Amino acid sequence: MQLFGIIQLLLGLVCAAISCASIQVDRINLGILAGMNETANQTIGAYAMIGLDGGALMSSIWVIVVGFVPACLVCGSSYRLVRSKVIFMVFNIMAASLFVPIMFAQAVVTHILRGSHEQLSQAMAAIAAIEFFIAIAASVYCCKSPWRECVMKKKCIEKADDIVDEKKKELETCLVIDASKPDPYSPEPDN
Repeated sequence: MQLFGIIQLLLGLVCAAISCASIQVDRINLGILAGMNETANQTIGAYAMIGLDGGALMSSIWVIVVGFVPACLVCGSSYRLVRSKVIFMVFNIMAASLFVPIMFAQAVVTHILRGSHEQLSQAMAAIAAIEFFIAIAASVYCCKSPWRECVMKKKCIEKADDIVDEKKKELETCLVIDASKPDPYSPEPDN
């Protein structure tokens, strides 16, 4: 599960970098259009490109969040494997069904509309396609992994916690010394 998280984190970071680069290219193109006194349609098109790239940036942030989920759920003392698998599975389904298609559609549309820097759109489309398959594979992994073992591990952890608590109580009662009884370990007083 951590491997899928690391892969998604890296893909999300690359998509975010590509989106930021695309936004910068569009801002430069918008500045060039404003300086050339171009028509309103071309200026609106440049703003539309920035909007598309912004949508891809927001979607790539979701992919980054999905990549962080396994790391956040495994850390700490409240590690519950079943809960983390369910959350990771749901986040991957959301990524594969909503956010990754947004990134892919943005890449296709900007490739068609943008006259320059098609490599950014092609890279975004390729990474979005890879992320789609990774998200589906991670969801399938969460569904197909042995749930019974997870439940048993959870029960074993809870049972071990109960045993530790019980032993602590026993030790506390053993350490309480009754003042009316003589200490068997102290030396006999000389009379």
